[in-house]
Amino acid sequence: MGGAGPCIDFNLEEYEERCKHTGLSPLPEDVLGVVWARAHLWLMTSVRDVLQSDGWALDQGDLRGERCTTLKKHIDTQTIGYSSLSGTVEAIVSIPEAISAVFHPEFGRQLFGSFAIEAKRLNKETSTIHVHAVHSCIEDYFYLVQLLVPGLISLVCEEDYDDAGEGITARMLPSADWIGDHHDILIAILGKSHFSDILVAAADSKRAFKDRDDCFRQEWESDEFRQEWESDEFRQEWESDEFRHGWESDEDRMPDYTACDKECGYCGKCDY
Repeated sequence: MGGAGPCIDFNLEEYEERCKHTGLSPLPEDVLGVVWARAHLWLMTSVRDVLQSDGWALDQGDLRGERCTTLKKHIDTQTIGYSSLSGTVEAIVSIPEAISAVFHPEFGRQLFGSFAIEAKRLNKETSTIHVHAVHSCIEDYFYLVQLLVPGLISLVCEEDYDDAGEGITARMLPSADWIGDHHDILIAILGKSHFSDILVAAADSKRAFKDRDDCFRQEWESDEFRQEWESDEFRQEWESDEFRHGWESDEDRMPDYTACDKECGYCGKCDY
């Protein structure tokens, strides 16, 4: 069994579909702005208290026209698990003042794309997939965005099973443990009702995770797919001679390598 290791997936195209899978309703734009303002205040308090004392540089800049705080620090590659690199790299994380910035295509690359944070799992168990950052407050930042805009950024793991093919799993919500550890501040940010909804969703693996089979199952069970499958046009195509002949063509039929005793390659397609 092999496959690609876990990674962070910023996906604007599948955001709404993944959000729907969690069972959580997207926050209205005005409410999201207010909630993010509370989250931003808490994050910046952590950033200033912790990161500045740890040697990080804080700069004010912009992300696609939105004001943001950018954190920078040169870090030894060995301390962050990049054994293939030597020396130091610059870790960069940007925290926007307005939540609207996270919907820009640059968000995934500029905020989480430069050695400050990565996806990991324990003992190759997909259920343990999580983020590991150079500091816990950066992990908190990642998980806050996951909670406020479910489905926008996911932790994705790809497995290649020897007998069953390829499996892809996306984790769209942080663990219930992380949510429980931040109980008080999350209630202050989200409110009791929304906090309770999120905690229930995160504790339910069928809502917090989504695998490839879920995608196929949703397509098969959708009204659009069923209507197409049951349509007269599809049935006529399925029952047509062209379709049947194509399905049963020589190219698709498995050769019978025991068809004859001729020493010509045993293709099974000759007259013998």
